[in-house]
Amino acid sequence: MRRFTLGCLVLFCLVSYQLEAAPITWRYAGSVTSTPDTNWIPLGAPAVLYVTPSDVNTAPPTFPANVGQYWFNMTVDVAGYQFTGTGAFEVNYDIFYGHPMPGHVLYRYTNWAGPCLTNAVAYHLCGSGNPRAGLITNPADFSSPALLMPLYWLQARVQFGYPPLFLDITASNGQRVPEPVAPSMVSLGLLAAIWRRHRR
Repeated sequence: MRRFTLGCLVLFCLVSYQLEAAPITWRYAGSVTSTPDTNWIPLGAPAVLYVTPSDVNTAPPTFPANVGQYWFNMTVDVAGYQFTGTGAFEVNYDIFYGHPMPGHVLYRYTNWAGPCLTNAVAYHLCGSGNPRAGLITNPADFSSPALLMPLYWLQARVQFGYPPLFLDITASNGQRVPEPVAPSMVSLGLLAAIWRRHRR
């Protein structure tokens, strides 16, 4: 009985650790603010952004202690299309150009992927030749590298072709996406039921 109880406690600790370590996805609702072709995606079209930032600060150690860099994955759903992108949030500093930006969060997209779209003009989705950045006016602690989530608002800029054409989406009201029930949680529930039967 003691061994069984100890096994339950160990499994509970492992499940709790996995839940805490799992990356958090945030959902933002917004609309299109700039489009290459209104016949393709009209201005004001509703859009949803899903962003999953890492909780690991990868800022170079040569930067000040209050600088944060957190890589993220993003999914954009708009007008029946889906695009995926990667990038980084930079806290209190423009790491790419080496400029202090105290109290601000900078986002930088490094790559986009998605469908090749053909309309009156051929738009071929590609990663940007140069990293694209935009200033998000969300508060950052001057003395801390922490990324304060959820951000008040978020913008996605998808680049098409070269010379570039842009699809811009602005979104706000970030909500945490509920995590699916992990198999380990189901196992824990079964063990708890068995443990209760053993106690009777």
